[in-house]
Amino acid sequence: MKSRMCKSEEPTKISAIREAVKKRGGKWTPGRERITKILRDADSPLTVDQIVELASKTGRIDRVTVYRTLLFFEENQIVVRTPLADGTVRFELDSAETHHHHLLCRKCGKMAVLEACGGKDWMKLLETVKNMGFREVRHFVEFTGICADCGDVLRNRTKPRKKPASAGSSS
Repeated sequence: MKSRMCKSEEPTKISAIREAVKKRGGKWTPGRERITKILRDADSPLTVDQIVELASKTGRIDRVTVYRTLLFFEENQIVVRTPLADGTVRFELDSAETHHHHLLCRKCGKMAVLEACGGKDWMKLLETVKNMGFREVRHFVEFTGICADCGDVLRNRTKPRKKPASAGSSS
């Protein structure tokens, strides 16, 4: 199973998203452009707080603007909303041609992409669901673990510490 750190590798052009927004009756604003660029350049799916923080670095942006933009983008299949078991929600640009799942570090929140999806059995299940008349079917599978960086920190903490030499002992 191949994995990589998230990075929107698909040829997501700002101009293509701008046209999709306009085609669906939305306005293309500087805020929407900044949010789109942030999601395009992200190494992993982002929370609203992360998007607000990154967008604020290049000018003022209101949290409500971020929420409304993400809602419009989600409703129009521009972003994918991924709810996680810990209650957080992350967003990334939609890439219909590169379906994937995520692996989330329980310690630091780092997210990696698993470029695989359950194999033939899952695909048969999805096909069955579509045959039942459902459209725009999506599924979310969450894998969690401890990333290599956090694992190294944990291993270093659990190593027995050497006792300091006593001040009064002679060698």
